[in-house]
Amino acid sequence: MIEASYEAKRAMKTDDNLWTKLRPKMDADTDATFRDAESGAIARVSPRIYSQDDVVAATAAFKVMREVDPASVAGLDALPAGTFWPGYFQ
Repeated sequence: MIEASYEAKRAMKTDDNLWTKLRPKMDADTDATFRDAESGAIARVSPRIYSQDDVVAATAAFKVMREVDPASVAGLDALPAGTFWPGYFQ
């Protein structure tokens, strides 16, 4: 299921025919509105598999948040185990 989701996201970024098929189903009054919706959707798609660098950056950000306002991280001392699913490391 997860792999299918990533495949669909990759297609949204690379397959113009997909957008041609979606166009009639979208409630876009003008081509400009459609293009804005398309580019916005593509910008939000991130099918990238994460790396150890991402984990390090997230851990560092978590530590800063905890130091500034422990309530912002629900009083946790560290990122919970399983935050990064090991099946998608690059």
